[in-house]
Amino acid sequence: MITPAQRQQILALAERNESVRAISRATGLHRETIGRVLRARANTPPAIGTPPATPPGTPPGTEESLEAEVRSLMSELRAESRACSASGDAGNAAKFARIGAMLAPLLARLERARGQEDGVFIPASELAAKRAQLVAHLRTLASGPFLCAKCGREERVAWVDDADDRNPPR
Repeated sequence: MITPAQRQQILALAERNESVRAISRATGLHRETIGRVLRARANTPPAIGTPPATPPGTPPGTEESLEAEVRSLMSELRAESRACSASGDAGNAAKFARIGAMLAPLLARLERARGQEDGVFIPASELAAKRAQLVAHLRTLASGPFLCAKCGREERVAWVDDADDRNPPR
């Protein structure tokens, strides 16, 4: 059990981008305890799906507003990936980074289209479908607890065992 003062000290050191090892040395607490504190802070679900503010003077639906939206989503994903990485959650850090990388080709297409006079060559329905898919994926990630590989495996095995108990083989 850690005290509120220790929790504040851990969070303050994490805000200064100290490593888990450095925080452990400074507080005298085990790295897993520090990881739990940082994950508890990172487990607060972000506001996913809220459209970013477009730059002033940019009408919605133009290439600039779409590009700004994609850039904003990518930066949110990078921040989530860094937060998970700082708390020692490499699995979810990789997931957020992978989702952000999925947006890179879309951003490249938007940037190429910006220089052309014909406009964006991405159908709005394709962009909306991709955004909806990413928002659903992020909500799924943010809704569940972030578990280590061992705990996640144990939980999945328990789910299968429960399902087998309810539906015995014939």
